[in-house]
Amino acid sequence: MSLRISKRIFLYSAICVLALLFNWIAGNRGLFSFDQSFVFDAAYRIMKGQQIYADFYAPFGLIAFYYTCFFLTTLGVSWSSYVFAGCCLNALMAMLQMALLEAAGERRLLRLFLGGVLAALGTVSVFGTVYPEYVACVFGLIAALLLLPNSDLKHSSIRLFLAAVFFALAYHSKQNVAIAFLPLLCGGVFLLKGAGLKGKSVGMADGIRVLVFLIGSSVLTLLPPLLFYLQGHGEAFYHYAIVLPSSLGRQRVLHETPTLAAVALMILLGAVSALVSYLRESRGSAAEDQREVVRHMLLVFHALFFSAFLEVSMVQDPFVRHMHLPLVIILLPRLLNQLLLK
Repeated sequence: MSLRISKRIFLYSAICVLALLFNWIAGNRGLFSFDQSFVFDAAYRIMKGQQIYADFYAPFGLIAFYYTCFFLTTLGVSWSSYVFAGCCLNALMAMLQMALLEAAGERRLLRLFLGGVLAALGTVSVFGTVYPEYVACVFGLIAALLLLPNSDLKHSSIRLFLAAVFFALAYHSKQNVAIAFLPLLCGGVFLLKGAGLKGKSVGMADGIRVLVFLIGSSVLTLLPPLLFYLQGHGEAFYHYAIVLPSSLGRQRVLHETPTLAAVALMILLGAVSALVSYLRESRGSAAEDQREVVRHMLLVFHALFFSAFLEVSMVQDPFVRHMHLPLVIILLPRLLNQLLLK
């Protein structure tokens, strides 16, 4: 085992321990029952055999409920079990943020460590317990890692399918968080190579990949609603998980005009970055350093768009807006250096 691999294993292990311990302290400092009880309550109901949209209702959080139910079932029904579920989520979030920095080409261990520390201290540990937003973000990060490799990798068709699966899991954790990942994931498809589309032009192949990802994500996202429909609970799901969240989202968008303008700007930047990626690929000048610039553009854009989008859709919940702070702090200086000095 090389020295660098040993250092990386130690680094990830240290961040994992930090995330677990800090979140444990944060989660046991007190209780904000209005926000921190609904996931616990839903998970307990599921553990006792109740079925969502039949015995109780929620506008979001399906996967988060089952995630928490696993810990309550295996460790017992207690606040400590609930906090430990948040600790595991925080550790996973921190390591995924570090892995995403590595996928973007970051190799300096000090910067990876800084990114891991920021994620460990500033995401799930804000409250210390499970929130649907955090679960959705974890699945979104996994999907991004599948589509943003730092080199050409085989089995990209499988990666495309798995990314669609994880996007569907993110959507059924929290809808708006999953939607905030869509520009990044669609941009990542442009950087994914070897998807088995030989004989196609570069532009057509990219378009097909994006279309496959979007169709696959839509189909997988519709599977749980179909299951609820077959069980006779489709109307309840449609009302509570689609009508209520979408109507509330529209109200917030209409009353947050300045922030909406910021979101529109972020969407424009994302479209430009995807266009730059497409042009560089299609002109045959897609050297790895060029692809790295595009990858950084996509990730920095995503972090900014993520914050702006949630500013609109989650007016009363500021704690999730800065989940991608490590991406901005670590990658933005590198991006500016690449664009201005090279």
